[in-house]
Formats: sequence, structure tokens, C-alpha cells
Amino acid sequence: YHYWTGNPADRNNTITGNSNGIYVENYATPAIDGNTITGNTNYGVYFTSAVNAPVITNNTITGNLIPAMVPASALPDETNILTPNTRNYIGIRGNNIQTDKQLRVWDKGTPNEINTYVLYDADLTVPVYTFLTIDPGVIVKFASNAGIVVDGALTANGTTAEKIVFTSLKDDSYGGDINNDGSNSIPLNGDWRGITFNDS
Repeated sequence: YHYWTGNPADRNNTITGNSNGIYVENYATPAIDGNTITGNTNYGVYFTSAVNAPVITNNTITGNLIPAMVPASALPDETNILTPNTRNYIGIRGNNIQTDKQLRVWDKGTPNEINTYVLYDADLTVPVYTFLTIDPGVIVKFASNAGIVVDGALTANGTTAEKIVFTSLKDDSYGGDINNDGSNSIPLNGDWRGITFNDS
């Protein structure tokens, strides 16, 4: 549990049997590296706000309800293992991605595949001279106050067989019922803020 501010390091630990494995509140920006995070009843890693935290690296985050809810700057890179968990998606708090990032498909073609990212709270911003790459088959779902703002470059090359989908959090036809309300909400035009390309 990290509260308020500071730059602690969570490194080479086994974290299990909690509500959230690593819980980061307010403005703390921990380095999360080399941990085994398993058997937690909610998220493996949970940030409450969109802070400029470093990339999550070299962790095994499995056996939790949901792998992670993180600011965009901290999105787990390919050195992590993120499957299996009960609900296979990654939550993003918005924020500036800081460095080149990739929204990848994890464990592709298996029952534990993660291909869905959900953007909550605020826009995800791609700064100048920075790339956000979205892999074929990825689904990006947006809460009502969220979108993508591109000042750098966005690469999203889907295929006929593996489309890239940008849609509302309320759209259960892609990525399932992430907001867990059954059929009580339906997607509508204007549900999310869209994708904005600025001069860069």
C-alpha cells in the first residue's frame, strides 16, 4: 500500500491474499519490478489516479480477479506475465504515455487471452516524438470522459480478420460486459471523447 507521494520500489516480492496486490493511492509513483502478485481478490496492481509512474516490468501478475489498473505511463511491458486472471482486461487511468507504448494482445489464441484495454477517468495522451502502437485484434473501450489525444504518432493497423475496435465502455458486443451491469446500459453516439490528432 502506497499513500500520497514518494517514489518507493516494490521489487522481487511475493504479494498475495489481499484485496489489491499493490495499491497506489494519490500521487505515489512506485517502481514495480520483479514481483509475483497472485491470489488477490480484486486487482493485482491498482492505481487510484493518473500519475506519471514508471513502466511496470518483470512481474508475474496471475490468479487475481483483474491484472491491473494503471496510469498510461506505467503500462506493463512485454517482460511481464499477465495471464491467467479471472477477468482478462487491463484498466488505464488516462495520463501521458511518456515513452513509446504498445497495446498488445497477451497470451494470444489461448482461453486466457487479454486483448481488451479500458480507458477510465481522463484522456490518454501521446506526446510529441512518441509512438502509441495498437496491435491487430485489440479492443479499446472508453468511459464517458475519456479519449485519445495524439500529439505524436498513433499506429493502429488492423486486418480483416483481426480488427482494432475503439468503442464505448457500455458496448458489451466487444470485450464483454466490462462494466458488469448486464444489459442495463447500451452504447450511444457521443459516449466517449473520440480520438484527436493535433499538429506534430
